[in-house]
Amino acid sequence: FYHFKLRNVKTPERSSASTALHIELQLSTNTPHKRTETIRKRTFKNLGFQMSLQSTPSLPRYAFAALEAHLSNRPAPALPPLPLNPCPHTPLFVTWEKCSSSSSSPQWDLRGCIGTLSPSDLTSSLPSYVLTSALRDSRFSPISLSELPDLRCSVSLLVSYEACSDCYDWIIGTHGIIISFQSSLCQTFSATYLPEVAREHNMTKEYAVESLIRKSGYKKPITKSLLESIKTTRYQSSKCKVTYDEWKQAVL
Repeated sequence: FYHFKLRNVKTPERSSASTALHIELQLSTNTPHKRTETIRKRTFKNLGFQMSLQSTPSLPRYAFAALEAHLSNRPAPALPPLPLNPCPHTPLFVTWEKCSSSSSSPQWDLRGCIGTLSPSDLTSSLPSYVLTSALRDSRFSPISLSELPDLRCSVSLLVSYEACSDCYDWIIGTHGIIISFQSSLCQTFSATYLPEVAREHNMTKEYAVESLIRKSGYKKPITKSLLESIKTTRYQSSKCKVTYDEWKQAVL
């Protein structure tokens, strides 16, 4: 089965969206490799998403409205119009960033990010991850009502999953990747980076793959045979960002 682990890991210099550097997807370590591959192929075969599925400003605007309502003990707002009707089942991530500078070039620091790589109904997953990412990211204290004016929210929809021919068969800045491989002791490791991570941290493909291997928890030497054994899936994301001020202007 799939499960997420949130952990503090050593990463390159953190920028405005070091989002996926701390989001680790792992496969159950006692899952036989053959069974793991069957699950993996079935899972991604069912993700028949097209790039026509786009994140829109209404999604992060809803996130601000829902979080403000929750922190003010008011009823949750109605969901916005969703990208497709009927509502798609898609993986998504909700990211909160806080402005740490009042200059004309603000610096945005990660304040919370949680999501899922499993296809989920947006009518239930969006409200859930809006609050979970803001209040239950174990790396941060819960976001407070007074912080809202300094925040920016992003909602990313993950689309276009494709099997790679090798662990370098993807494009920096376009694709996120999920790697999965097995150790000599039949222990399975897996991890992912969202599409923006390699570009924003100036990673090469080689560095990104090696970083993901370490992120998965694998501590032994990285050999050529290990790299050749890695099963890689690439995907893309449609991401929309809205600041608190932009949300308020849209409401007025």
